[in-house]
Amino acid sequence: MASLFLQNIIVIPIILMLNVSALKLHRTLLKKDTNVKNEVIRHTILCVILIIPLVFASFIEAYISSGLICLYH
Repeated sequence: MASLFLQNIIVIPIILMLNVSALKLHRTLLKKDTNVKNEVIRHTILCVILIIPLVFASFIEAYISSGLICLYH
């Protein structure tokens, strides 16, 4: 259980932030009078920035969580 908790502290909020950003992008694409280019750039930059903590979470899963599993068994 502890091995799943560590990376999910990072992953779940990031997934929620990406979902909100995607919904805002979708809402912008449906409107006719808005600047779509700026919203697409904003969403892309947010996705690129949020890759960094996801990579960190994958390292936690690969190295720290596997060590915790070995401790409990």
